[in-house]
Amino acid sequence: MALTFVDDTEHSRFDLFRDDDRVGLIDYRLRGSVIHLTHTFIDPEKRERGLAASFVQLVLDDIRSRELTLVPDCPFVAHWLTEHPEYNDLL
Repeated sequence: MALTFVDDTEHSRFDLFRDDDRVGLIDYRLRGSVIHLTHTFIDPEKRERGLAASFVQLVLDDIRSRELTLVPDCPFVAHWLTEHPEYNDLL
């Protein structure tokens, strides 16, 4: 199972793909160098344990590489960050 994501800037969202199948998204708002992650969604028919968490980690690694500041408005992302303090530098 290969997980990849695409930054769909036209729709302000990250799309998650498992192989070639779109399985989820994270909506965002980008204002300058500050990105607000507002909503995480995984298709209920395609969910599996840890998929959303893996997606969040991929997106946060991308945010780090782009040197953006994160505002975790999405409750799932905010909770994930409480369990992964190594990403607190993004806040």
